[in-house]
Amino acid sequence: MEKTMNFEYFLPTRIVFGVGTVNKVGKLARNLGKKAMIVTGRSSTKKTGLLDEVISILEKSGIESVVFDDIVPNPLSSTVDKGAEIANREKCDMVIGLGGGSPIDSAKLIAVVAKDGGRCWEYTGSGGGRVPKAALPIIAIPTTHGTGTESDPFAVVTNSETNEKIGVGFDQTFPVISVVDPEVMKTLPPYQTAATGMDAFYHAIESYINTNHQPTSDLLAMEAMALINHYLPIAYTDGNNIEARTALAWAS
Repeated sequence: MEKTMNFEYFLPTRIVFGVGTVNKVGKLARNLGKKAMIVTGRSSTKKTGLLDEVISILEKSGIESVVFDDIVPNPLSSTVDKGAEIANREKCDMVIGLGGGSPIDSAKLIAVVAKDGGRCWEYTGSGGGRVPKAALPIIAIPTTHGTGTESDPFAVVTNSETNEKIGVGFDQTFPVISVVDPEVMKTLPPYQTAATGMDAFYHAIESYINTNHQPTSDLLAMEAMALINHYLPIAYTDGNNIEARTALAWAS
């Protein structure tokens, strides 16, 4: 340990973790508004039935929803702008990111553009570095144990015209609530289980060797690496192993 330390640790996201916690999303969202835009991919959450389940859970708590399912891997700035336009037109007062890293990243940026205006690319360093004053409340429901975007402010977006790919992050893009339910990750096929698990492993390594590392991040990184090392082969072999899925969800 260094003789002196200076650091900040800021995590305003409320993390609701555990098997079955997706059933709480309606009650959790009720304090944030009355109409949600659900940002998701084009197929996986539909095939598994999770999208319909979340819509039903929200309805039972009196929350309307609008589905925006145009998200593809490496989301485009034009898609974010389209989502923000629809969110405003439909008078959505919260944004729910449902899926892997791309839907949740997109939800963060849609929440910013819908509330603060302008175009998505204006908020990147290449596009002018605009800093948002506010964003719609964001709820993250991850279906993969990979990037950890559900508990950080960062999002990666690709310029639709130039193909530049840039990461951005603001205090306003921290999810207000993240519902991390290992049960919904059981449907991940072996390849995606391995890919997202190793993504989390590399993030943990990067955190540990980073020049800005500090004691709290070191503890989390070491725990993540140990859990992934032990449980990823188990989840790869047996996707329904809830102990392994839980450990990997925590590690990410």
